[in-house]
Amino acid sequence: MILGYKKIFPWGEPTNFKSKIIYGQKKHTLRQDKKNRWVAGRKIQHAHGVRSKQYDHFADGECKSVQKIEITVSDEFDTDAFIMLFSRKTKYFIIKIDERQLHNSEIITLAMNDGFRSLYDFFRWFKKGFSGKIIHFTDLRY
Repeated sequence: MILGYKKIFPWGEPTNFKSKIIYGQKKHTLRQDKKNRWVAGRKIQHAHGVRSKQYDHFADGECKSVQKIEITVSDEFDTDAFIMLFSRKTKYFIIKIDERQLHNSEIITLAMNDGFRSLYDFFRWFKKGFSGKIIHFTDLRY
């Protein structure tokens, strides 16, 4: 199956996902999977410009495993949440993988393994929350 990646973040900076996948720094990706199509053993074609004339299939891979992920975001204080400040507005993030809540150090590892250069960028990307799957390219699991 084809996995398409953006070259530029919505805030204008390059994602560098292509080189991070090629050199093994991006160990997984987070995707919605409403039809449960992602399973271990499924072949992956990593690409930019999917469904366009700029299609660039830059790497092949394999889905090693899949985990369920939930990122919830709130404006209300929560002692168990990771706190992030965006433009003078505080947001509270809770991340659960396979229904287990991650500790702060695990959240940092998740963001780096997903190819983000900082935790701030990771939370900017998922600032509205997320429900889906982690598609692992390695044997890593959380």
